[in-house]
Amino acid sequence: MSIRKRGNSHQVRLPGEKARSFPTYKAAEKYELNRRLARSLGELHDQEPISVKEMLDGYVRRWQARERPAQSTVDRAVDALKFLKREYGPTMLPQLSLVDVEDGVYERAAEHPNAAKKELEWLKRGLRDARRRGQRFDLALLEIDPVRAVSRQGIALDVDQLDRLGSWFPEHLACMAPFMGSAGLRIGEALSLTDDRVDVKRGSVFIPAALCKERRDKLIQLTSDEASLLAEQLLARPAGTRFVFPRLGGGRHTTGRYDDHSYFYEKVWHPAREAAAIEWRDDHDLPAWEPTVYDTLVPHDLRHTAISLMAAGGMRPETIAERVGHKDGGKLILGRYRHLFPDELGIHLGRYQEFLRDRREQQEKAAEA
Repeated sequence: MSIRKRGNSHQVRLPGEKARSFPTYKAAEKYELNRRLARSLGELHDQEPISVKEMLDGYVRRWQARERPAQSTVDRAVDALKFLKREYGPTMLPQLSLVDVEDGVYERAAEHPNAAKKELEWLKRGLRDARRRGQRFDLALLEIDPVRAVSRQGIALDVDQLDRLGSWFPEHLACMAPFMGSAGLRIGEALSLTDDRVDVKRGSVFIPAALCKERRDKLIQLTSDEASLLAEQLLARPAGTRFVFPRLGGGRHTTGRYDDHSYFYEKVWHPAREAAAIEWRDDHDLPAWEPTVYDTLVPHDLRHTAISLMAAGGMRPETIAERVGHKDGGKLILGRYRHLFPDELGIHLGRYQEFLRDRREQQEKAAEA
């Protein structure tokens, strides 16, 4: 039975649809009959219109149940939907205007192209799913030209620049920047790090598959200096928290996108970056308008910094890849950081030449004997 008494009203619950309440049984029965007729007609009859927010929330729920994505992937999806919900959330799908959406997307793309690109992609995914489920809207929305976004060139700090940035972090996060800039954790991995996944004595950090982009468990071996930084951080953080890099009150940071006004960016990242830039200009007698390496720095650049420093320290690409969690044997490292290995071929050729000389010498000695 799809009609049930609920207090002074009658509720209609049909599979796959939101429950509706009516003041009388007759009204509920009429609605139920109309909905059953509509469902039997399928594409010949419209579904009851839903809002953009309902469409996006429903699609994400079904996507999660179907694909079982990593939590970090879900977090990025939720971030991408914030702008769409803020701008168009209450709008019913039949009233969603092509002109409004297209103008909004391209206006946003002028300032944040990567964000606009992802947001449009998610909107189209939601609309295609809504169409499959019988919703009606302007199909021209699916034909909006995609936003072209150029991949951002990562910034690698040197050790002095990294330490300078870290010196402007709050006291309870004093070791965060130098640790991330050496070990290569992603910002989400660092902010979700808890006591039970840190072993200072053995020098390791564990990142479970659900919290990393690669969707596989990662055990990151640390240098002795990195382990010392973690030990210092555990002492510097607020008492009673289980997070290694917590908020001042001990809770977990949320990041959102770089342009999102989240607590971490407002209270930690932006103030530290801006203070480091001012200090850099003062130390180098630069005017206020002179650009610095800190002006466009984002948290992911700390990972870029770590990979760059590992390469400069002589670590092989496949070893770097294994350490930071890439499962491609170093292909991405070589593709994106090839400029960090300019002497690699010459070094290997020299080793190869020494190998051949040693072999010839051994053969000559064996022949003389």
